[in-house]
Amino acid sequence: MGALVTILIIWFILALLIYEAIWRIIHIDQIKIDGELMLITACIGLFLNCINMFVIEYAFNEEAKNDDVSAAFLNFNRSCQRAMKNTATRITDQSAHQAKIKIQTSH
Repeated sequence: MGALVTILIIWFILALLIYEAIWRIIHIDQIKIDGELMLITACIGLFLNCINMFVIEYAFNEEAKNDDVSAAFLNFNRSCQRAMKNTATRITDQSAHQAKIKIQTSH
C-alpha cells in the first residue's frame, strides 16, 4: 500500500511539473528568471546528491566489493560535474541575454 501511495504522489508531482512547464512556454514573456537563485538551488541540489552518492557508495562497499557499483559511482560523479558546468553556462548565457534585452529596451 505504501508503494502505491508513493507512486501516486510521484505521478501527481509529475503532472504539476508538466502543467507548470506548459504554462511557462505559453506565457514566456511574463516570466522573470532569477539566475542567482537558480544557481544557488542547483548547487544545493548537486551538493546533496553528492552526499547521497558517497553514502550509497559507502554502503555498497561495506556489503561487497562490486565493480558495477564503482562504475556507477564514477559515472554519476562525471554526470554531476557535467550538469553543474552546463547549468552554470546556461545561467551565465541567460543572464547576459537578459542584460542585453534590458539595455536595448532602455534606449
